[in-house]
Amino acid sequence: MYTPQASPPILCLYTDGGPDHRCTYGSVQIALISLFLSGNYDMLIAVRTAPHHSWTNPAERIMSILNLGLQNVAIMRNTMSDESEALFDKADTLDEIRDKASKNSNLEMELRGCIKDVQSLLHSRSERLVLKDQYFKCYNAASEYDINGLFQSMSKVDPLLTRNDITQAQLTRHNELIKKCQDASCNICTPIRLPQTVFDSLHFLPDPVPALDNLDHYTSFQAVYGKQTTDYIMCCDCGKRRCVYSDKALSQDEIQDFKQSLDTYDYSCGAPLFPDDHYLAELLFVRVKISCDTPMEILYYSSRKSGNSDICYYCGTDSDFVDPPDSIKTKYKIIYPLCQRCQNKGKEFNAHMEVKVNGSNSKRRKTR
Repeated sequence: MYTPQASPPILCLYTDGGPDHRCTYGSVQIALISLFLSGNYDMLIAVRTAPHHSWTNPAERIMSILNLGLQNVAIMRNTMSDESEALFDKADTLDEIRDKASKNSNLEMELRGCIKDVQSLLHSRSERLVLKDQYFKCYNAASEYDINGLFQSMSKVDPLLTRNDITQAQLTRHNELIKKCQDASCNICTPIRLPQTVFDSLHFLPDPVPALDNLDHYTSFQAVYGKQTTDYIMCCDCGKRRCVYSDKALSQDEIQDFKQSLDTYDYSCGAPLFPDDHYLAELLFVRVKISCDTPMEILYYSSRKSGNSDICYYCGTDSDFVDPPDSIKTKYKIIYPLCQRCQNKGKEFNAHMEVKVNGSNSKRRKTR
């Protein structure tokens, strides 16, 4: 959509989460990396909308405008040859259609031809729609030549990767963010196009963090943007894991110094992480208004740190969990682990984010 001269340094994609845009799929991840490399973007942000919350998302609100363009319209493709129609009738899914078309060039050609009138009609009606004084614009689908050219950019990352190797893999995030690394030894990322100060101010999207003063709501984006939970440390008295926070990502030297300091200092709940004269005291910190009786920090459960395991909310043990009853599962979205020992002591499940089922917070299901 952009000429090389007009291509912006940052590209943001906000979609409704259809299969061609769902960034949980490995194939889409590869496509986004290819787009990032071929467009020479400093940063690419691809976000899909939250499931079951389309009513809050501008990416799906646009559907109401598109529906206006389809009012009182009936569409039907043109017919193909008898042979192609017979093949097409035996294909039930898009994958089956693509498979048959790849083996029969006539079917592929006739399929493209039989929908041209439909495409032309939809383009014409869609481009009559207006949003914020701007007319909609339709784009033609990428050709095989364009797709192959875009995929060639992945050869910088893995020369052996082919288009047949990018299916099946799935990830769990609702967004994908790619940013140039600025490593002088990197032979993949090109120099940044943004001013250095602007580039340094760009951060990856933070995890949703429940607000400390109201656990039924999340902390504002402005309060958590640019901050991350980097690690955790064990209390030498109670053995609970406590989160270590940082305002920015640490360098390799700072990470190494932090690991060495763990062998030097004994940490206990409520105490500072380092002596005041340690240079890392300005970079890393822990919560000091806690004690060994304080339950686990909620941020531990929302952190994406690899290796984080489920632990009891009250004591920090990683085994002998109790299954929450259905009465709690159906009422709350977030339920923190509870071990048998703590339950025997009278502790109850800590749960937040009550499930709302009224008409204003959920989509109405059609009934017959």
